[in-house]
Amino acid sequence: MARKQPKTDVIRALFAKSGNECAFPECCNKLVNTKNQFIGQICHIEAAEEGGERYNPSQTDEERRSFNNLILFCYEHHVETNDVNEFTVEKLKKIKSEHELKFENYSYTPDESLLQSIRFQIENFWESIDLINKYKHYCPDFKVNIDIDKNFIELTEKMEQYLKSLGSICEDFRCYHENSWNQILKFIEDNGGDLSRMKEIHYSENPHQNVFWEMTHIGAPNIAIHAEVTLCQMRVRYLELYLQLNPNDSQGIKLLNEHREKLKIMAGQYTIAD
Repeated sequence: MARKQPKTDVIRALFAKSGNECAFPECCNKLVNTKNQFIGQICHIEAAEEGGERYNPSQTDEERRSFNNLILFCYEHHVETNDVNEFTVEKLKKIKSEHELKFENYSYTPDESLLQSIRFQIENFWESIDLINKYKHYCPDFKVNIDIDKNFIELTEKMEQYLKSLGSICEDFRCYHENSWNQILKFIEDNGGDLSRMKEIHYSENPHQNVFWEMTHIGAPNIAIHAEVTLCQMRVRYLELYLQLNPNDSQGIKLLNEHREKLKIMAGQYTIAD
């Protein structure tokens, strides 16, 4: 299940008690710069997803995105606090409590448009997609279902399944095409037709053999191979970026290593028809 975004009221409350400063002790890095841009990080004390730092399986999704489980850090200290041995749940909660107490009498209120850019644009878009797909599709009995809770890796895995199914269909079509001329000849012969001239026709001059040959033997297989390689490359790129922010995520590290090895094989062994 993909992580749920923090609610706007929660983000507003976090900023109000932040003093517009990173919560890490003695850090004065700003969360919002002079251009009204959010340059900090909204961080989870107990991870939003399985495999993340300090993940607590007994938490609900609402608890994971609640005020008590979120803390504002600068990028540098977000990375540093991913060290779960040094920064336990208890330690992060203490850091959060002490920082909020420090600014108890100073309520920082960021521009409302900033809060909207952090939260509303993402949430409203996906809610609208969900609404359209579930209730406003012009042909609901035949619609393509869209699960808005799937994360990037889950989506690429689904895409890989679709590509394999498409490749299987192309292979079936190729086999049918190769056998279709023999089936035509057999049909004519079974019905008393003269095949003496027809069997002499070269395949390159035979429209029944040549019409789809390039598409089934070259075009479709090449596209499927390109798509498979591109998909693997996308996963590696995504996981590299993800692990820069979550360097201790063991599941993410495992996935990155697996897909890197797969991409190495593709880089050295995959071929296409010219």
